[in-house]
Amino acid sequence: MVPFGSVLSLYPLSLSLILTHIDRRILACHPTTMKLLEQTRQTCRTKHYSPRTEGSYTRWIERFLRFHREAAGQWIHPRDMSAEHVEAYLTYLAVRW
Repeated sequence: MVPFGSVLSLYPLSLSLILTHIDRRILACHPTTMKLLEQTRQTCRTKHYSPRTEGSYTRWIERFLRFHREAAGQWIHPRDMSAEHVEAYLTYLAVRW
């Protein structure tokens, strides 16, 4: 397995994009009623991001969630994920690509 630091050196912004794709201030009023991808879309629209950027962010989130579903055999809620989950996904991307 590739050390976490080396993965971050390859993709320095990846971790911050995955962990901060949702602005907590904007979504504070809807944390339980909106699903993750809906929250992401709403945040992108509020920040006036391009529709292509919005689509890219949501697709990467979907890939991240699918990766862990296939690894664990079941869906894992993002709230239950830790830094190890992000590390495993970034390592997978670094090795695969």
